[in-house]
Amino acid sequence: MPTTWSVDRALEGSPVRETLQKYLEAIDHTLIEVKMTEPMFLFFNERVETSKRIHRARIEIFREEIESEITSLRLSRLRSRTGDDRPFPYDPPALQGTKLDCNGLVDLNRMLDPHGRRLLKNGFEFCVCLSLPGLNSMAWVEDVLLGLPGDSRRLVRLDPLLIQPIDGVSGMKHKMWVYGTTLGWEEIATLSEPAHGRWMPHPLTTGAVAFTDYVWDPRGNEVHFICEEVPQESAIYSRGSRYFHSIYLPETNTFRHIDGVVRLYDKDAITARLATHVRNAGKVGERVKLFQVDGEIHEEHWSALANAFFIWNQDVWNYLAPNPESRIPASWN
Repeated sequence: MPTTWSVDRALEGSPVRETLQKYLEAIDHTLIEVKMTEPMFLFFNERVETSKRIHRARIEIFREEIESEITSLRLSRLRSRTGDDRPFPYDPPALQGTKLDCNGLVDLNRMLDPHGRRLLKNGFEFCVCLSLPGLNSMAWVEDVLLGLPGDSRRLVRLDPLLIQPIDGVSGMKHKMWVYGTTLGWEEIATLSEPAHGRWMPHPLTTGAVAFTDYVWDPRGNEVHFICEEVPQESAIYSRGSRYFHSIYLPETNTFRHIDGVVRLYDKDAITARLATHVRNAGKVGERVKLFQVDGEIHEEHWSALANAFFIWNQDVWNYLAPNPESRIPASWN
């Protein structure tokens, strides 16, 4: 359950109600005032009455602190190995014997339930590893992956924390349109040198972003697309960067490969990354691959997956879907 809803429910009546209420009331008023001026907070609460807006600001501050701690634990586990050198979460009995590739990914088809909608194994349900603190940060990626043609090779990393017995899982569907668009594919196909750009964070982009870089890089008869949402230096221990790579084949107007990665930075690595563009950044930072798709992937499917991966990055959405009429559903099932 998302932290915001959990807090509201706990305040309605739970063993920690009094402790939680005291904590919320003790939050510094300066922090509350700053929170209530943030564009994203205003976007959702501009018309809310003042007392309720202050209450929501307190919950939002508490939520960010809790999610920061949870994400730090997740990133720590992504860096760790178990005794038999298997990365988390592949150590519990429910996943013993599960085949992993060299990047710690599992075959999505081997995890799906008979209806093709849930990732199940030996009485437990799993989720695709989150890219950001939000519990739904990979919900739309998962939906798009499930909607890709069945002959695609789809690999995913399972989340090291989101593991529950099947009976203890309450399913939730996140409804949102994922936009697709027709970029200037003819121009991209005829590139003779890299085409690149950088966006400073849009006011409605999720927080703690320093900038987002992209490049279309022609290499022989292929064009590689790389896009990275780089975190601020102060946020590197509470979130990684979102890094998206794909290979376009102009002759067939399809992509043969897509992968989504979280890049984990320490202070030295983020200093180096902030000083350059993604086209020149090389392999700085530690790469943790979250998913990979290989096959004949059409442009509209690629666009939907890219948008889903960069959910809440308004700059990427504006770039990939400037025309609302170009929207396509996140899933084709």
